[in-house]
Amino acid sequence: MLLGIRRQQHLERAQEHVERAQRHTEADASERRVTDIYTKAVEQLGSADAAVRLGSLYALQRVAEDNPKQQQPIADVLCAYLRMPFTPPSAAPDPPSSAAPDPLGPDPVRPDSGRPDADAGRDPYQELQVRLTAQKILTEHIRPGREVERGNRAAGGGAFWPEMDLDLTGARLVDWDMAGARVRSAVFRNATWAGAARFDDAVFDDVATFSGATFHDDALFRAAVFRRNALFGNTTFKADCRFENASFRGAAAFGSTRFNVARFIATTFAAGSRFSGASFAGGARFEAAVFDHLTRFDDATFSGTARFSDATFRAITVFKGVQFRRTALFRGVTFLENVTFSGAHFFDSAGFSATRFEKKTLFDGTTFARNARFHSVIFAGDATFILGQSAEGTHISRACALDGALVITRDKRDDRWPPGWAVAAGDADGLGRLQRAPVL
Repeated sequence: MLLGIRRQQHLERAQEHVERAQRHTEADASERRVTDIYTKAVEQLGSADAAVRLGSLYALQRVAEDNPKQQQPIADVLCAYLRMPFTPPSAAPDPPSSAAPDPLGPDPVRPDSGRPDADAGRDPYQELQVRLTAQKILTEHIRPGREVERGNRAAGGGAFWPEMDLDLTGARLVDWDMAGARVRSAVFRNATWAGAARFDDAVFDDVATFSGATFHDDALFRAAVFRRNALFGNTTFKADCRFENASFRGAAAFGSTRFNVARFIATTFAAGSRFSGASFAGGARFEAAVFDHLTRFDDATFSGTARFSDATFRAITVFKGVQFRRTALFRGVTFLENVTFSGAHFFDSAGFSATRFEKKTLFDGTTFARNARFHSVIFAGDATFILGQSAEGTHISRACALDGALVITRDKRDDRWPPGWAVAAGDADGLGRLQRAPVL
């Protein structure tokens, strides 16, 4: 009896060993099949035949669907393909007499060395379709909750690929649609977009880099969430850029960025925001925006109307040396910390009505070329107005309408106000009203 039990246990262990070995063999075979399909598909991406390239993209998509560990490597391949040099159809050299200018401008990544051109010999119209397919496969799979049946894979659908890192440095992208996507990190440094670029409701969990990028058409970032730093330095927006209700939870860097029409309405800047040296060719709208940390607009240029009405600045704010060439509206703004407009130039009307300055406020060396309205303003901290001069060299203090402005009186100094203005005696709470000084 005991011998029979031992024999049975031995047979079971032997059977388990055989099954384990078989599973390993099947797994090895499966991995080899995946490797073979992956390798062949990557090789076919270099084919001169557009149909072969399309087939390789769909093959890579199937590999990623069935093998989650391959999703990041395949996303890397798609990004690498989109980074390759590309001549858009409108810039194709044949026929030269009727070819339209390239809407994307010069290729920023095309090598000038003797290295062979990866785009050579490819029909530009067919190559555009291949690239649009690569874009669609990539963007559809980084949208949470956008899963579709397997039968629709060829349309670019499928399961969500989580925690993707995208590197599209220098890529030339067309009609890019990343709305609702979620990625870990994204690098679009020196990338170029033709057609609308959609990032509405997108979530960037790590750093998002757009430095040096160029948007030839509308750039839509409405309600996008940047959980870490968002780097847009030296970016060019040639059409509208829209960041309404976007949330910058890390630093937002827009230094030296060139805007056409910029909309940051109700946008939240939870960490430092930098627009130093930025230029706004069209209107700039920051109504109801919230700036929680250090904010810098120093040396920025607003060529269109600048609207900051009802915005809230919770930390130090710098408008030093800013040029407002059209109307600047700061109605109902709240500055909770120090703010400086030192050396700023208001070439058109400036509206500060109902604005509240809680801490130190500097308008020293500021130039108001036309009317500046400060009706119902409250200066709760020290405020200094040492006005600059207009282009004609004349003082412009008469254009500064401070009627009704309220001041917390802390001392008897009058030299901080524009000539002709003084603070009336304060009430029991030390709240005085600016008024015109009597003419002697």
